[in-house]
Amino acid sequence: MTSRPLLIGGLYYYGWELLDVQGPMSVLLKMASHSQQQVEFVTVGPVEGGSVESTAHQPVVAHHSYATCPPLDVLVVPGGIGSFVAAKDTALLDFVEEVAHTATLVASVCSGSSILAAAGLLDGRRATSNKAWFGPMAAYGSNVDYIHDARFVEDGKFVTASGVSAGLDMAFVLGEKLFGKAIADKVAKQTFYTPLGNAHDPFAKIH
Repeated sequence: MTSRPLLIGGLYYYGWELLDVQGPMSVLLKMASHSQQQVEFVTVGPVEGGSVESTAHQPVVAHHSYATCPPLDVLVVPGGIGSFVAAKDTALLDFVEEVAHTATLVASVCSGSSILAAAGLLDGRRATSNKAWFGPMAAYGSNVDYIHDARFVEDGKFVTASGVSAGLDMAFVLGEKLFGKAIADKVAKQTFYTPLGNAHDPFAKIH
């Protein structure tokens, strides 16, 4: 038990991919419900109380803005068509960089790794991203070692996942780190899901 709730935040910008963040957050929410630890889930966007639309035009209301968000323990950064614009947003990048200083885990899905890279957080690290966008990814960060075959990559506190559904596999890794293997295995059974390992993304050969 901690003296305060474990704070898990999803980052939302205009044009985020629905499954990239809602999938992992759903998995972590289920795991948290089996834990004795207090956990709070928050949404973070450009404007506190503002609506942020996904690529599917489904809006999410931000609990906090980048400027007002309390320190997070875990941050999940989605990809999406808007990610490459978000990767040039100074306020967003400053927020992500600040969170990373104190967070236990910082994760991205799909092209969300462009945001981490643009913030300088992946410099000299191993990472992965959507295989179809590996070309454009080279423009972000310095000396990032993108692993093409990986389903997801762990490097210190940073966990980056491949395209879209790979975020679910990543979520089980995050959940095991936060809540333990027994709870992660229990939720896998409850959700009828068999998480893939990090070594090989079966979709890597397509792109």
